[in-house]
Amino acid sequence: QPDLNVSVRVSKDASGAQNPAYRIDEPISISATVNRDAYVYLFNVNPDGSVDQVLPNRLSGANFVKANTTTTFPAPDANFTYTVGGPIGQNKVLALASLTPLNLDQISSFKTTQDQFATVSARGQDGLAQALSIVVTPLPQNSWVSDTAFYTVAAQNPVSTGSLFVGTNVSGATVTLN
Repeated sequence: QPDLNVSVRVSKDASGAQNPAYRIDEPISISATVNRDAYVYLFNVNPDGSVDQVLPNRLSGANFVKANTTTTFPAPDANFTYTVGGPIGQNKVLALASLTPLNLDQISSFKTTQDQFATVSARGQDGLAQALSIVVTPLPQNSWVSDTAFYTVAAQNPVSTGSLFVGTNVSGATVTLN
């Protein structure tokens, strides 16, 4: 077990152990805490298998996090918001912390100069894990660690009204709906 630890969570789950639901276009923030000074990399694995590199990006500062502190993306004082996109289904946020900076050029790139987030060439959690293993293989095993948080993207417009019919075949019955 490395002496480096990272913990990742989404804004609706302070424990990082649940699976909260978000609607498309709902704001979300991702937080990571490390016990040692480390470089934190955040990835989102979408239900369709596509992978987004959340941190580092072109909107916020560096991805270096001091020991026993938490970095949140976006930062509370950021002049932008980060919102949930589609597709609907189970999402996984992977945090990778490393004692040294990593070169992710092999697995992710900014498609255009206007892109704020890099696109990861790997698909799915297994593909991302395999790609990251290539990046971290030269490093000592105790100098990097990862953690995963989950959230679900739900339909944009859930049914908010409905109807209920209650019938009885007993004469004079009282029906109570609570």
